[in-house]
Amino acid sequence: YKRQEDVVIALSKSGETDEIVRILPYLKRFNIPLITITSKPNSIIARNSDVVINMGIEDEACPLNLAPTSSSTAQLVIGDAIAIALLKLRNFTEQDFALLHPGGLLSKKLLKVKDLMHTGDELPLVNENATMREVITTIIDKKFGVAIIVNDKNKLVGIIVDGDLKRILMKTDYIMDKKASQFMTRNPKTIDADELVAKALKVMEGKITSLIIKNEKDEPIGLLHIHDILKAGIY
Repeated sequence: YKRQEDVVIALSKSGETDEIVRILPYLKRFNIPLITITSKPNSIIARNSDVVINMGIEDEACPLNLAPTSSSTAQLVIGDAIAIALLKLRNFTEQDFALLHPGGLLSKKLLKVKDLMHTGDELPLVNENATMREVITTIIDKKFGVAIIVNDKNKLVGIIVDGDLKRILMKTDYIMDKKASQFMTRNPKTIDADELVAKALKVMEGKITSLIIKNEKDEPIGLLHIHDILKAGIY
């Protein structure tokens, strides 16, 4: 079955490869364009091609000049050049790559923050006027080791992490009834939901374990934890 956009790219150093020669009549019959990468522009295959790319390889690196070494390398280089040219012509994006290559390390590096972040009821949100007892309860219940502090308009105003609690307790005798706003860290680090997870990891730089994701209204909409990144296999 032939589609209008079908094209055949043939790789043949000699231009006389029997397996390709056999299908030439079929290609001609169905008007399928043929691009040939060869070292023999006057060969049978080349003469029956619509486009001929002469790689100019006469001798192989093989000491017997038999095994395809130099020619196979040249074919790979030319093939990559064609692929990159097509990527640019089609405006192929990172999103397209991730869609067509859903597995493997390359696609993992293209994961976005929104693909891994926790949202909704999972978020450890606490009002700035809440007591530290509520903060500690939230940190324990949500199991992220962090409380996201918001004001009455649900705007992000700060953060308290479990490490802060240890330092606070060393300085203050009783904190349970004090307000979260007294101890929170203001202007916590955040990241956009559409940023790559790889960038989020760089922002963390081994110093923080959680990043808050907020929207254009400064409302927290997600939380990305270092464990989520490591679990996804990105390091």
